Amino acid sequence: MGVRFDDRVTGKISAFAPNAKIIHIDIDPAEISKNVRVEYPDSRDARNVLKSLIKYVKIEQSKTDAWIKKIGAWKKEYPLTYKKDKLLRPQFVSSRSPRFVLMR
Repeated sequence: MGVRFDDRVTGKISAFAPNAKIIHIDIDPAEISKNVRVEYPDSRDARNVLKSLIKYVKIEQSKTDAWIKKIGAWKKEYPLTYKKDKLLRPQFVSSRSPRFVLMR
């Protein structure tokens, strides 16, 4: 969701997440499974898709603690920065997207 889904992103497509079940959310149905075969295609508005999927997410805190700690270390080592001016930059939109999805 939100990025190009082809070999420029995944590298060798046949080796990309070979055991994963992939969900492809794209407003343009012609893009679904165009480059990577997906098990769960959806061409609705991403906001609506995410709202319908969130009820299926079950996270066991003990299984995520190490991952959250690792992400925190990456954020300190490689902070996400960008020029903040009057332009609407992709980084700004990306940083706000989860809020927009959940607020509606």
